[in-house]
Amino acid sequence: MPNSIISVMIDIEQVLNKIYSLNEFSIKLGLENIKKALELTGLDLSGIHMVHVAGTNGKGSTSSVLYSILRTKFPKEKIGLYTSPHLIKYNERIIINDQLISDDEIEELSATIFNKTKEINLTFFEFTTLLALLHFKSNNVSYAVIETGLGGRLDATNIISPEVCIITSIGLDHQQYLGNSLEKIALEKAGIFKKGVKVIISKTNCMDILKKEAEKIKTSKILSMGEDFDIQINEKGTFDIFENKNIVLKGLVNKLEGEHQIINTACAIMASRSLGVITDKDETQRAIDSTQWKGRLEKRVFKGKTIILDVSHNVEGMLATAKFMKDNYKDKSIYTGCGFMKDKDYNSMIDIISSFSDKVYLIPTKIKDRELKKTDYLTSLTRHPDKLVICKDHMDCFNKIIDSNGIILLTGSIYNYQYFNRLLGA
Repeated sequence: MPNSIISVMIDIEQVLNKIYSLNEFSIKLGLENIKKALELTGLDLSGIHMVHVAGTNGKGSTSSVLYSILRTKFPKEKIGLYTSPHLIKYNERIIINDQLISDDEIEELSATIFNKTKEINLTFFEFTTLLALLHFKSNNVSYAVIETGLGGRLDATNIISPEVCIITSIGLDHQQYLGNSLEKIALEKAGIFKKGVKVIISKTNCMDILKKEAEKIKTSKILSMGEDFDIQINEKGTFDIFENKNIVLKGLVNKLEGEHQIINTACAIMASRSLGVITDKDETQRAIDSTQWKGRLEKRVFKGKTIILDVSHNVEGMLATAKFMKDNYKDKSIYTGCGFMKDKDYNSMIDIISSFSDKVYLIPTKIKDRELKKTDYLTSLTRHPDKLVICKDHMDCFNKIIDSNGIILLTGSIYNYQYFNRLLGA
């Protein structure tokens, strides 16, 4: 390998280590830092059509579908997508026209941010958000789809001025930051609403609260699923979308697995229409078919076995995964490998997984401040003594589960994906 390439690899590794050192796994909500950083970098986001997406689950999938619609409709324009977290590589978070931000671009923009924001203690997510917005501006993107990191009101992404806001779902997650009730969490998510924006609200908990907040802040238009638009799933697996009971698109086929993904796709389509971006059936189908969103009921084949890679890591998400597994593999044996962060409701998720799995292989998680030890699984073990097996690590789990005679589900924390992906030879 040439010395120049080795030097570049070392440089990007050093830069990423510096970024990761900004409290990667800690969370600090608030807009003071990011607002000050915007001023210091002189970043002006005017001229970019932006969509802001928040929700407990489904926001990444919805963002990805909307991005694909914009890419399909405007093939000659630059379209940006900012999502989190990444599954394998940091660069996955920031995309323009299907191209991940390059290592060189990360190095260059990071140097600018570090130099200009020395007086601010930016968190990992604040830094990454700023990096994404600088990348989009420097490349003159026409549209950018921005996914929140956590919550909405005090999330670092909430310094943008979107034209459309989407709320995908309200569920219990990150209660220590967002509040210990669905109502409080809904109010935090609704914090992304701005005066004059158009709002898309998916079919979820607390829709009345979300609508009242949108009305209170004087958004220009509110489209709520089940009232202003809806879907119909047909016998052949296709689906139709209605707006005000009038059919908008008919006979679409969803690429992403699970009925919940049809709901996410419908929200993305309604968001594009709210932007004034109208696609016909063929354009919409091409956009759906081109959508890439790994780790969400992602199907693989390994040594002739069906493997489902999934990153459901809260109760609402796991219920959707359970429905998919029961609907699609009711006549099959299911063997599940999973691991969770300690700050999640892992006992409830293990209960859900045990309801459809013949055997469940539990993995301890070694993440600073969120470590889940083998002993933490003892409560679940007493509930399901015949089903649960506690493993040493991902390799141990993989070795135990891979020869099972049935469908293999690998789920839980997003942190698991990189390990299982590597063990599957990808």
